[in-house]
Amino acid sequence: MHSNDPPHTGKRPPGKKRMTGCCACPHWEPENRSCLLVKDGLFLPVEEHVATYCLSSQYTLCRHYELLAGEAERAGRNATPPVNRRRSVRIPNRHFFRFSEITGSDQLPSIREDDAWTIDLSDHGIRFVTRQKLAPETAVRFVVDTGGTAKSLQGIGRVVWSEPLENTALFHAGIAFVEHPVPAV
Repeated sequence: MHSNDPPHTGKRPPGKKRMTGCCACPHWEPENRSCLLVKDGLFLPVEEHVATYCLSSQYTLCRHYELLAGEAERAGRNATPPVNRRRSVRIPNRHFFRFSEITGSDQLPSIREDDAWTIDLSDHGIRFVTRQKLAPETAVRFVVDTGGTAKSLQGIGRVVWSEPLENTALFHAGIAFVEHPVPAV
């Protein structure tokens, strides 16, 4: 594992730096040091490629990103702009995101997913990437780990939508806040 790689879970070796922010490619898998966009074969990029594209805001210039993930973006730019149904502005931001389903018992649920990250935040909800398909209307307890830049946030939300990302094993999901998030204790 490289010293600039974000951890796969909350467990990381002592002295390893945790990367936060919105600049790393959302398709970079730090634990395996591989690209999640490449489905045919295995792409293990060299250090220079990782530093230049995978761990920087320049990831949209990566050949694999342009060929695989960029197709959907280009198609979206050429389409008629959608009607904005948002109640609040979305702020692009990447933070580690943990969540668990709320099952109705009084006990705190165990964390179901600790390998997710936010895509954007708003006053009314969060869009995030996860490896799990979530059913709409599922209640979730969540924690947004800011990596020490501010206090972590915790709250309860309701899944509004969940869609697979093309050519990957990942899903984008959106939750609406049931309770406005508060700083974690």
